[in-house]
Amino acid sequence: MVWHASRGHGFTSSFAPYPFFGQHFSPALGLFVPLYWIHPSPLWLLGAQSFALGTAIVPLTLLARTWLVRGPAFVACAAYTPQIFILRAVGYDFHTEALAVPFVFLAVLGAARGSRAGDRVLLLSGLVPMLCKEDGALVSLGIGILAWAVFRRRTALVLIPAALLYGLVVTTVVMPAIRDGQPGDLVARYSYLGSSVPGILLGLVTRPELIVIHLLSPGPLLAVVLLLGGVGFLPLARPLALAAALPPLLLALLSQHWQQETLLDQYGLQPGPLIFVGALIGWVRLSAKWSSSVIGAALLASTLAALALAAPAPALGSLAKGQAAASLANALPPDASVDASNDLLPMLAERDSIGLLPARGRDWIAVDESMESTEFVAELGSQGYVLVRRSGELSLWRRQAQQRATYG
Repeated sequence: MVWHASRGHGFTSSFAPYPFFGQHFSPALGLFVPLYWIHPSPLWLLGAQSFALGTAIVPLTLLARTWLVRGPAFVACAAYTPQIFILRAVGYDFHTEALAVPFVFLAVLGAARGSRAGDRVLLLSGLVPMLCKEDGALVSLGIGILAWAVFRRRTALVLIPAALLYGLVVTTVVMPAIRDGQPGDLVARYSYLGSSVPGILLGLVTRPELIVIHLLSPGPLLAVVLLLGGVGFLPLARPLALAAALPPLLLALLSQHWQQETLLDQYGLQPGPLIFVGALIGWVRLSAKWSSSVIGAALLASTLAALALAAPAPALGSLAKGQAAASLANALPPDASVDASNDLLPMLAERDSIGLLPARGRDWIAVDESMESTEFVAELGSQGYVLVRRSGELSLWRRQAQQRATYG
């Protein structure tokens, strides 16, 4: 999509019948267009995601030092990096909401400083999540709730209505207009509450029993336990701080999409930073009764326990497999249309015609056989494809000439 935008075609792709902003409204993607003019590569996206999640430690350190002495502040920051909402996200492609994480900490830092300069930081940084993704408005709303309920910053009375208005207009007016009447697939995740955004909002008010039943099902319940357990359940010590994370957290937990309701993949990235801030605030409250050393040790122990229970297995990849994939991609003619396995597709993203397996119909197929079923690979020959190249688990197939003529 970024490649298309850098060539003047807008944020479009072959994966949706309408522009991408009708699926996810993410103006932050525009930042990558000039980088694609320099060199088109998905590495820009992955690098930016890692940079954002890594540099978030800077405002987080300043925030922790605002409330805690040096040693405990260092312990708190050490507990941030292995949080499962971070590790799950970096293990699963690129997602724009990762870019907002440092700005969440920066906005809270501005609120905690309690000055005019801090208010400007609060407002400007608090607006960033909604520019990364349409439901980032709920993160901005959570920042505003935290700034008002905990820090009593009047600037929050600007941020809160701005987030509500932005989220409502974008999801009910802008995105449907971009889709030009075509239905989006995200509303279906909340179909038990309603068939449209206004209907879902109404269902939240009129059908509380459905909400309770869904939240108490094993998937969402375990997700909450792991998320709070990963920070030692410290946010429970300051319920007002925990309440700030509820808007983005409930959006995920109420979904019927199983990865979303269980906070897998990237779905913990929006509530996660607010939960972590709640943990710091809870630490400050508990430090009046408990030693910071005890609290810090409990936080690290719970972080490691959550890591052992729920973190994704390391997937460091293989240099040889990467070289084989690059060689396979280079063997494809420049103008070839190709269907490919998910992990090979980024290498082919600049092509005019690409598709994601198991969809078939293009002239070439690039297969990572570790990701596709044995039956799928075995059927390629009978469907008119011939093997052109193989390197370990990677194989390249081409449709025979008579089959290409049949398909037109």
